[in-house]
Amino acid sequence: MKYADESIRRKRKRGDSEEEISKWVAYRDFTEHAIEEVASGDLDSWLEDGPVSYEPET
Repeated sequence: MKYADESIRRKRKRGDSEEEISKWVAYRDFTEHAIEEVASGDLDSWLEDGPVSYEPET
């Protein structure tokens, strides 16, 4: 996530709005979470065809 972190740092240094910076923070956090799910195999069921259950597993 080095790219996103550096982009956030540059935006803060330039004095960009917190609204703009928050978009990059959300992008970084979402991407990091998705990468972790792909690596662990948790995201695989979302990529398969067929019915999807939104109910939490018990």
